[in-house]
Parts: sequence; C-alpha cells; structure tokens
Amino acid sequence: MEQKLMDFDEWIKLPVNQVEYFVKFNEDDGSLLGVYPSHASQGFNNKIKIDEEVADSIASGEENIFSYRVDLPTKKLVKISKFSTHSLIKIDDVLHRVIDKKWSTITDPDVMISYNKENKSLTFSMSDKYSKNIIWDGETEMIFLVTDYNDPNVLLHMLSIRVGDITEITKSFTLDLPNRFSVYTRRIFDKYIFETK
Repeated sequence: MEQKLMDFDEWIKLPVNQVEYFVKFNEDDGSLLGVYPSHASQGFNNKIKIDEEVADSIASGEENIFSYRVDLPTKKLVKISKFSTHSLIKIDDVLHRVIDKKWSTITDPDVMISYNKENKSLTFSMSDKYSKNIIWDGETEMIFLVTDYNDPNVLLHMLSIRVGDITEITKSFTLDLPNRFSVYTRRIFDKYIFETK
C-alpha cells in the first residue's frame, strides 16, 4: 500500500503545538508568585492562563512580575501602574515645560492638554493605552502650573489632577488665560503635548 504524501504548502499551514503559560498567584491579594509553562503548573490550584507575549516579556526582563496582579473577583491578569510600585517621591522633581504641538514631533502623547480660547476651557486627557487593564494605585496626583509664557516664576493657576480621573474621560477647567501662556509639570510620563484651539 502506497503512502500518500501531504503537499508541503498544506503541511506548513498545520497548527504547531504551542506551550501555554500560567501564573501562580497569592489567593489573598492577587500578587504573582511565578510564571510557569503548562506542564510545570499542573499541581497548582491558584493559577490562571496568560498570553505568551506576557510570559515572554516577564521572562526576558522587559516587564517585572510585580507589574501584574490577578484581579481576584474576575480571575483576570491586570497590569498595575508604575505608581503603585514606585513612589512619586522617587521621580525627578524637574520642572518640565509642556511643549506646544506645533513645535513637537511627538505623534502619540501620553498626556494631552488643550486650551479652547472661545469657551476658555483648559482640558486634560490621557492616551487610550493607559485606560485598559491598568490599576492606578498609589499616589497618582499630577500638578500642572499654568504660567506666563516661558516664565515659570509668574504663576497664573495651579491645577491638581489625579491620573485615574483622566484615563477614560477628560477633565476641564474654565480659566481666563492670556493669549500666550505655558504649562509646566513634573515629568511623570514621557510625552506631554499642549495645543491651543
């Protein structure tokens, strides 16, 4: 009896057995205790399956195991904000001037600030990448200083915003500001943009 060989193009399309990864977690607080391939996690009761990308990023050191936690009610893996693992006191307290959008090459800002001259509203919003599966723990207050143009010594307004308040919605302040002004803050995120409309 002659054996029929499969066409190479069809054979290459067949699924390959992939390794599944699981995290073992603390049942009291959801903190991760380890990342394991499926064959090594068979005896664990408190485990959930995770994406291969997450397992690879933890194994390679790109991500820290403490950057994740299991949400106990839903049994889903969530990423924790850097604020819960690093206090804001450790961040440099450098006075960072938020650059105007017309002078910037930033295409995907973390925090966007816009001023509408017509209705005199200063609006703060955050990139969508921070609103999905991130728990904002710890001290998450951001202070913004609205000053004279290029002069942080002449303070017009000081605004305090919690990061969690602008992750999914915008926060607006009604302020009567001059034609030219600047916004300063501590650099917590990498990319800030300011725009006047």
